Amino acid sequence: MPSKCLVLLLVLFIYPSSEVISQKLLVLEKAGTVKNFKYKVGDNIVVESAHGDQVFSGPLTEIKDTSIVIKYYNEVSIHEIAKVYRQRTMFRVFSGAAISAGIFYFSLDGANRIINNDSPVIPESTIIASGILIGSGFLMKNIIKRKFDMKKNWRLKILNFDVPVD
Repeated sequence: MPSKCLVLLLVLFIYPSSEVISQKLLVLEKAGTVKNFKYKVGDNIVVESAHGDQVFSGPLTEIKDTSIVIKYYNEVSIHEIAKVYRQRTMFRVFSGAAISAGIFYFSLDGANRIINNDSPVIPESTIIASGILIGSGFLMKNIIKRKFDMKKNWRLKILNFDVPVD
């Protein structure tokens, strides 16, 4: 009985050591600085092709030696990518919060003034404050996506980490 356990333990420890763990990363970096963004398989990415101005977006499904595959069927060479777009999460959050706050303030003040029989129901100050909040929220929607141009000091690299496990 102990020999079967010993064999099982040896198989469990020896078999994984013969495999190779492969990980590739797509790195968007600014030349001459340490600023970079890393993408791995499964991350969402939006790229624009240099030929034909095609935009490919979706999950990164494979990173090859000189190209990437998006959504399992769009293979794009990293040398043909003109722009990469990244979403600014904080601007998206602030944009939604500003729009929601403007609508909430307008509704709350209007309902409160109706309950109290105040006139006018919606004063000019409420319209101005709500309008500023809602307007700034919609203005922030225009800057949610940041564009990285490959012609302006940005470049793409593929890092290949093939590490044998011993």
